Amino acid sequence: MKSTKFIFILFLLIFVKLSYSQERWVNYTNTQWIYCLKVERDYLWAGTEGGVVRWNLKNKSFRKYTTVDGLAHIWVHSIATDFKGNKWFGTRNGISKFDGNKWTTYTTSDGLASNGISALAIDFRGNIWAGTWSGGVSKFNGKKWTTYDKSDGVADNGISAITIDLQGNIWVGTSKGVSKFDGEKWSTYTNEDGLVDNGVYAIYVDSENNIWFGTGRGISKFNRKKWTTYTIDDGLVNNYVWSIAIDPEGNKWFGTPCGLSKFDGMNWTTYTTKDGLADNHIFSIAVSYT
Repeated sequence: MKSTKFIFILFLLIFVKLSYSQERWVNYTNTQWIYCLKVERDYLWAGTEGGVVRWNLKNKSFRKYTTVDGLAHIWVHSIATDFKGNKWFGTRNGISKFDGNKWTTYTTSDGLASNGISALAIDFRGNIWAGTWSGGVSKFNGKKWTTYDKSDGVADNGISAITIDLQGNIWVGTSKGVSKFDGEKWSTYTNEDGLVDNGVYAIYVDSENNIWFGTGRGISKFNRKKWTTYTIDDGLVNNYVWSIAIDPEGNKWFGTPCGLSKFDGMNWTTYTTKDGLADNHIFSIAVSYT
């Protein structure tokens, strides 16, 4: 069985300043704060507050992309890869697509509900789903954008997370619960239904199609029939859960402001800076295979 590594990166990239004779501007941006990660074969893509960084996991080289290259904004909060290998980046000023050579940006002028993008996901048909800060959810089929908001049945217009389950349902997290779209209608679940807290910041689907929700008061697992809650009383390092990932062995990993917790189905293990983490604030988790 292949081994699994979890990579958490906080770093500052400094580029050599060009000579004055070249008469051009060079951008110096701080990429220390990382909001999203995406592992793709030998590369790790990181969305930061200073642009996008592509890190070569084999030789440790990197490439940085900013607005100079074509990125819509240097604050990048979400990453997705479509079936053609194009990278999509959700920023504070729209969504940028990168095909490896060319950048294309989509904003409200193209049909997006809002330029502030908090989450991205791609469904089985290749549609791009974008969660916005204040305009609901926008879907792009390659030609046009369609928006869903509170008037359509979404719990709230501020979206914090999106994922697609194994049946193709779209799940979006908000501050007022989690909403599911089955292709025809929206359904919302709140703490009245069994969700531990209405503030949902992360969503992940396991191999059995259970939905895991990271909230401000712990973790909720939903198996379509019942809800199960995990908190610090069970072994979670902190109830504020920002990120979730599941490794090939089925271990669940949860990022919090106080470190990283692993749940193997029976036991909890916590990792912090004392164990070698760069920082205890874990905004995103990605799995790489070696």
